[in-house]
Amino acid sequence: METSSLLAEVLEVIRPFARNQEALESAQRETRLLEDLRVNSARLIDVILAVEDTFGFTIEEDEEEGLVCLGDMIDLISAKRAG
Repeated sequence: METSSLLAEVLEVIRPFARNQEALESAQRETRLLEDLRVNSARLIDVILAVEDTFGFTIEEDEEEGLVCLGDMIDLISAKRAG
């Protein structure tokens, strides 16, 4: 899947959890989940669960720690799909 369409899918999953909708509208791979989109750490778990449900795989605890920006999430989804 092309990165831009995967980014769009990820943004739709994150939309209900992001407090900064303006940053969401201009989000790039470098956009940080906590700082830029203002997804608080408690809601980050909800984001991870939503990503798992949407894309049909499990994100392991050690993988969760590496999810800092949207690019990290896109890379993880791509790797899980390829694996």
